[in-house]
Amino acid sequence: SVLRDLGHIADAALRGREIVRKLLLFARQTPASKRPTEINPVVEEALFLLEAGCENPGIRFIRELGSGLPRIEADPLQIRQVITNLVINAMQSIETSGTVTVITASDGDMVALTVSDTGAGMSEDVQRRLFDPFFTTKDVGDGTGLGLSIVQGIVAEHAGTIGVQSEHGGGSTFRVLLPASGGTGAAP
Repeated sequence: SVLRDLGHIADAALRGREIVRKLLLFARQTPASKRPTEINPVVEEALFLLEAGCENPGIRFIRELGSGLPRIEADPLQIRQVITNLVINAMQSIETSGTVTVITASDGDMVALTVSDTGAGMSEDVQRRLFDPFFTTKDVGDGTGLGLSIVQGIVAEHAGTIGVQSEHGGGSTFRVLLPASGGTGAAP
């Protein structure tokens, strides 16, 4: 029917809009608005939204947020996107039950953000291609393959690094290191 066809066209347009938005971010056409930022409130905000929207009752979220961490010179919206993408990937790797752990800590003159899961893990081949644009392990229509490319781009724009450790069947751990901007986020 015409109505059904219009529905498909609208869905395709919305998917296209989302892909274009991600491409623009990937191409860094959305300039970062950096300022001294405490990472823990950004983590809490992202996790609050993700926990509320989590449809798998078997997933448990664990927070281990360090205290008195130095601030990072960052765009809070972009850092929230990094956390959101990493946590969503962790959630999607857990089929029935498991944990997603988010840790923040000081690491020398860096602030470390670690997202671990007890999900399916990844083969070495998948790990090698993980940050390639348009690479996805998801079904057609379920992912663009831009999420981790965008994460890597944001981390690089913030002069940080990202690494992954994973074992097929043994979960994954993503570790992001971001330079501290000096001064702690703790109240005086």
